[in-house]
Amino acid sequence: MKEIKTKQEFEEVILSTKPVMAKFYAEYCPDCQHTDLFMPILEEAYRERVDMIAVNREHFPEVLEKLEV
Repeated sequence: MKEIKTKQEFEEVILSTKPVMAKFYAEYCPDCQHTDLFMPILEEAYRERVDMIAVNREHFPEVLEKLEV
């Protein structure tokens, strides 16, 4: 899973022709950490068809607000 580091990087990935699955998370969120248990299984199963990204909520609050996450 690719960790998004900049807003520009996020926008480039979202605008690609390949579907994108985004994991929005926060370091302090136990539910977010729980997804780490099954995300590798999803990554393996869909690697060829879907780009998978991780977006830290603390780094991009304006993006998450705009997307209503």
